[in-house]
Amino acid sequence: MKRILILAISIVIALASIAQHNAIKSLPGYGLLPMKDVSMVIRDSEGYLWYALYGGGLCRYNGYQMDMFRSDYKGGMLIGESNTVVCVVEDKSGNIIFGTHRGAYVLNKSDFSVIPIDTALVHNRVRNIQLDKSGGIIIESELGLYCYDKKYHRIAIKDGSLPADTTRLKFTLADSNVGIVRHDAAYNPTTLTYHDVPVDVADTLNRISCVLDDGKGHLYIGDLDGLVVYNKLNGTAHRNSHIYNNVRMMVIRPQGGVYFISGKMGLCECDAKGTVRVLNTNTGFYQLAINKDGKLWVSDLYGGVYSYDPTTAVLTLDSHVSIKEGDIVKGIVCDHDGHIWVVTENFVKEYLPETGKYRILTTNNHHIKLSNFDYAYIKGDKVYLTSDSAYIEIGNSTSQGRRPSVSSIIVDGKKHYTTMNVSKFSIPANTYSVEMQFTTFDYLNAEDVHFRYKVNDGEWNLLPRGVNILSFVNLAKGTYQLEVQATDEGGWMGESLCFTLIKQPHWWETWWAYTFYAVFVITIVIAILRNQRQKAMMSLKIRNLIEELNSIDRIVTLPTKYDSNIEAIQDTSTDSPTEITPFTADAPQSSIAQDFLQKATSLVEHNLDNTGYDIEQFAKDMGTSRAGLYRKFETAGIDLRPTEFIRSIRLHHACQLLKTHEYTVAEIAYKVGFSSASYFNRRFKEVYGVQPLQYK
Repeated sequence: MKRILILAISIVIALASIAQHNAIKSLPGYGLLPMKDVSMVIRDSEGYLWYALYGGGLCRYNGYQMDMFRSDYKGGMLIGESNTVVCVVEDKSGNIIFGTHRGAYVLNKSDFSVIPIDTALVHNRVRNIQLDKSGGIIIESELGLYCYDKKYHRIAIKDGSLPADTTRLKFTLADSNVGIVRHDAAYNPTTLTYHDVPVDVADTLNRISCVLDDGKGHLYIGDLDGLVVYNKLNGTAHRNSHIYNNVRMMVIRPQGGVYFISGKMGLCECDAKGTVRVLNTNTGFYQLAINKDGKLWVSDLYGGVYSYDPTTAVLTLDSHVSIKEGDIVKGIVCDHDGHIWVVTENFVKEYLPETGKYRILTTNNHHIKLSNFDYAYIKGDKVYLTSDSAYIEIGNSTSQGRRPSVSSIIVDGKKHYTTMNVSKFSIPANTYSVEMQFTTFDYLNAEDVHFRYKVNDGEWNLLPRGVNILSFVNLAKGTYQLEVQATDEGGWMGESLCFTLIKQPHWWETWWAYTFYAVFVITIVIAILRNQRQKAMMSLKIRNLIEELNSIDRIVTLPTKYDSNIEAIQDTSTDSPTEITPFTADAPQSSIAQDFLQKATSLVEHNLDNTGYDIEQFAKDMGTSRAGLYRKFETAGIDLRPTEFIRSIRLHHACQLLKTHEYTVAEIAYKVGFSSASYFNRRFKEVYGVQPLQYK
C-alpha cells in the first residue's frame, strides 16, 4: 500500500512539473534580422510575420527568407528619414501600416510601395497605431491623436493618447547578459564636482540631447529647440534661432566652436560667438567625429559615411567606409593614428583613409551582443564600446595583412595544382564548374581569415570567414581578371593577388570558324547577286527580242549589194512625191513585174509612218498570203525578201529626210514607220555603216 501511495504521489508531482514547464524558443527568423532590437511583431492575415525594428526598418519573414523594407544610401528613402519602426498593424484591406520616429506610412501589398499617410506627421514621432471597429486608423504622435478613415483620409486631430492594446502579438526584447569584460576601479564618482547652470539658462532648455565643453570657457548645449552657447566665465548664454532645432550630435571644431547636426537644417557649424552656418541640408546625418588633421567625418541613418574638408568646404561620400548593407552607423570615432572606427549593429569597421584599407571586427561570443553597444570613444591607443552594463576594449593593430596564393583549381571535379608563379589558367570550352582554392599559409589563424574577390574590376565580394573556395558555374567564353585579397589575424586586408582565368571557346566560336562563316556568307551573297544579274540580263534580252519580233519576222542583216537596188526603185505612185531612180540592169523588165513592184512600193510608202504595218498586212494588201508574197517577190525578180523590201524603202526615205529636213533622229524614225529610235539607229548603221546623225 505504501508503494502504491508513493507511486501515485510521484505521478502527481511529475504531472505538475510538466504543466509548469515553459518551452522558450527564439523568434522565427530572428537570426536573419539586420538588427536584433525588435519593437513589435505581428502576423498578418496571409500568415507572414512582420518585424518592427529599432533602426532596422520593417522586415517580412516567410519561414525561409527575410525581406527588408528600409531606407539606405543605395536604395533611397524607402520608408522616410527614420529606420526606427516602433509599431505596426494590418488594416482591413490587408495593407501594413507602421509608425516611425519620422511619421506613419502604409505599405501597399498590391505593389509593395511605401507612401506616407500624412505629410503633417513626417517630422513627428509616432508612438502607437490602432484600428477602430469600422476600419479607421488612429495614430498617436507627439502632437496628439490623428484619426483617419480606411482610405487614409484625415478626419480629425484630438488630444490624448491611445489605451494599451493587449490584443496584438507584441514583443519587447531586452537582453543585458553581455558579460563584464573589465571593471575600471579608477572611476570614482564621489570626486566629481558639480556646478549648476543659471536658472535663466536652464529654464529655456527643452529635452537636452547633448552637451559639450570646448575647454575654453564655453559650454554648448543641444536640445529639442536648438543650440545654446553658454559662457562659463561671465554666465551669459546665447540661443540660436529655432530653425536649427532638434540638435542630435556635436563635436569641437579645431578652430573653435562646434560642428553639430540639426534635425531640421542638417549639418551645421557654430563659432564661439554663436554664429551658425549650414554646411549641408541633409537631415539624415546622425554621428560626427574629428580626425587628427581636422577633417570632419559624418555618418547618416542609412549607412553612408562622409568626409568634410573645412579648407575646401566639400562633403564627399566615402564608399570604402560606408556600410553598403544600409545598416545605421551608431557610432563613429577617430583615433590618434587617423583611423576611422565605425560601429554598427553587427560589426565594427576600422578604416584607414590614406590607403583605403579596412578591417571588419565581429564576435562569435554569444554573451557579447554588439547590438547592445551604442557608444564608442577613444582613450589612449584603444577604442571602447559601451552599453548600459558593460564595455568592450579593442586594441590597435598595425599589421598589413597577407597576400593570398592559389593552391589548386578544380575543373569539373578534376584537381589541378598550381604554384606561386602561375598567374594564368585556361579551362576547356565544355567546362561546367570551376573551384579555386586559396591560402595565406597562416595555419594558426586559418579559420579566422576572410577572403574577398572581384571580377573584371567589378564590386568586391566577401567570402564567409574561414572559407577559402571561390566557385564559378557555367562561365561564358572569355577572359576573367580576378583580384583576390585576404585578411590576417587582426582582420586587415593584405596585398592583392591578380589571376587570369580563361574559358576557351567551342570550335564553332573560334576565329577561323567565324572566317569560314564570313566567306560562306559572302559566297552566297555573290551567287545570289550574279543570279539576279543574269536574270535581269535575260529579261532585257527577251524584251528586246519581243520588241523586234513585233516589228519584223526575224532580224536579218541587209547585204551591201542590195544598196544599189534600193536606189533603183522608182516611185510611180501619184500619192508619193518621192522620186526613186529606176532599177539597174539586174532589175526585172516585164510589165507584170513592173506593175507588181510599183504596187508594192506604193503600198509601203502609203503606210510609211504606220509603225504597225507588218508583213501580214502587206501580204493582205497585195491580195495574197504570206507565202504567196514570197513567191511573187521571187517571180518578179526582186532580190529582197518582203521584210527587207519594206525596211529598205523606210530607210531610203529616212535618208532623204536627214538630208532635207531638220528633224531629230527620233522624229524621223517614227515618220518612216520604226517603232523605236534605238531599233532605227541599229538598222540604219547595218545598212549605211554610220549612225543617222553622222549621215547628215
